[in-house]
Amino acid sequence: MSHEQIKIIEPTESYRSKKLTPTFDGKITSETKTTKSKKNFNSPCDKLYLQGDGNLDLTNFEKYRSPKPIGFIRGYRGHSSHRFCVFDADIFVYQNHYGYQIQLNPSQFRNYRLMQRTLYALLKEKFNSTKVFKLHLFTDIDQRLIEVSKIIRVSHKRRTTRYVPARREIIKSGTPKEYSFTLGFGTDNVDCIKVYNSSEKHGLPDPSTRIERQFGKAHTCPIKFLADFSKLQSYYPFANVQLNKIVDASKLTGVHLVRFKLLDCLKDKHGLHDAMAELRKDCPKHFVRDYRKVLQQLKKCEVDLITPYLQHWKRFYKSGLRDHEVEILRTLGYYDV
Repeated sequence: MSHEQIKIIEPTESYRSKKLTPTFDGKITSETKTTKSKKNFNSPCDKLYLQGDGNLDLTNFEKYRSPKPIGFIRGYRGHSSHRFCVFDADIFVYQNHYGYQIQLNPSQFRNYRLMQRTLYALLKEKFNSTKVFKLHLFTDIDQRLIEVSKIIRVSHKRRTTRYVPARREIIKSGTPKEYSFTLGFGTDNVDCIKVYNSSEKHGLPDPSTRIERQFGKAHTCPIKFLADFSKLQSYYPFANVQLNKIVDASKLTGVHLVRFKLLDCLKDKHGLHDAMAELRKDCPKHFVRDYRKVLQQLKKCEVDLITPYLQHWKRFYKSGLRDHEVEILRTLGYYDV
């Protein structure tokens, strides 16, 4: 592999030095969408936030500094901010005299080996002790968002969480029927399911809806340390998510038929999760008992959430390194390849 074939980003001034202007104006062109749909989402994890004590040596990463805007982490005062672009993946580093925080999107890396070795070159001896405090896991299904909203529901464990209605938001495009909504596991949404149109947001083929499990606090994350990232391939984050449809209830009579029609009507208007949340408000202690025969009319849809998610992880861990990637890793200070 010749040196000319190795893609290396030349050193640039920091964006915050004001010697450079941002190259991203906030507008997404059709070309950007096409490129993103082909290259990104190698991993079913699109948010990974890390933190640790001490300072990081960023010398080898300076040649990969990005001129794009950096952003900031709330509450992390008196820090220095850095944004690097390595292997077309953005890595945000914030650090002060207390410690460091790192933001990245694992989906932007071609495979796990590439991400793991890049982070090892950045963290060095701190790799095993670096903690995970925020994590988003997702799967995409070939269904329209408006249809998914009518059949999705999230079950909860009694005494630990509340069965709450969805928090709904209109997406930036302003399309009335293409909203996003969040189904909360807990009262403060630190562990929740977010559902949105991935065709609109990420340029994936239409129709496409993303179901995303968001772990917003360290104590809710399935892994505690970066070194345990590979364990995510055996973790299934959508065990509490059901996609159900209501089948014919012609055999129901009396009060059970009335309850069925009420649930069916609310489902068409608000979605299945919200409909059950509204009915549970009227009889929180006896909802399952009173609506048992009605709930038996819920049939699992044929949409498979498990298989695509696990196959996505398998592809992410299966791929190896290419020659030019090995050369770049060596420029970053990682020689054990």
